[in-house]
Amino acid sequence: MSIDQIAYSPDGKWKAYIEFPEGTLVRTRADGSDRRQLTYPPMRTFNPQWSPDGTQIAFHAITDNGAHSKIYLVSPDGGVPTIAVPSDNRQTYASWTSDGSAILFSNSYDAQTNLDLRRLDLKTKEVSILPGTEGLMFGQISPDGRNVIAVERASRILFLYDIAKHTKRKLAENADYPRWSRDGKFVYYDNLYFSATGTRGGVCRWSASTDKVDTLAKYPDYLLAGVDGVTFTLTPDGGILLLKDVSNRDLYSLDLDLP
Repeated sequence: MSIDQIAYSPDGKWKAYIEFPEGTLVRTRADGSDRRQLTYPPMRTFNPQWSPDGTQIAFHAITDNGAHSKIYLVSPDGGVPTIAVPSDNRQTYASWTSDGSAILFSNSYDAQTNLDLRRLDLKTKEVSILPGTEGLMFGQISPDGRNVIAVERASRILFLYDIAKHTKRKLAENADYPRWSRDGKFVYYDNLYFSATGTRGGVCRWSASTDKVDTLAKYPDYLLAGVDGVTFTLTPDGGILLLKDVSNRDLYSLDLDLP
């Protein structure tokens, strides 16, 4: 299957994913049966996230060329996606609180400037900025709701942000697309697919108990692909899924006859 950014429902019975390269959001059972398409062109979708009760899927999407991405909500049974945060700003990477009452998202202006992390209260529709998160993106709330993991865009440093104290500390460098394990004991992230030196990275894991980082898998020699750059998916049992690029690339020679 040519799919990316797979998200499994809290009970593990369903999955939502983005079809590549179409960018459409699809929901199926974990075994791939009972397929239901949830979005349609020209909308291009990214990063689906199930609500804790499994009744909604949050994602961000671009509806037309040049428009800012927005956070949307849709039922896994289908229906019209609704905008969660009415704003002119660019919104990406939703993350649910454990009780499903709020969504954290990355906010920025044109050209991804003035980044910060914001919280949407789904009942009151009030949006608040997390103090001290300037320059951060890819924010993901820990399962216990105490911390947020995020990446500083300028430096690609992975930070752990304390929600109560509004403080952050550095965990790792060259990081992208962080995500928590379901038990909150680990943070998985991409070590950049291509670094500044041209070397390939891999999938890494930070341990909350030891404060150490391990490389779980180096990226393979063959090409990888993705709807928003190369990333990975975690299965419910901790497996790592990557999207392999199997497209053809050829060189052609043309004879040009000029008048």
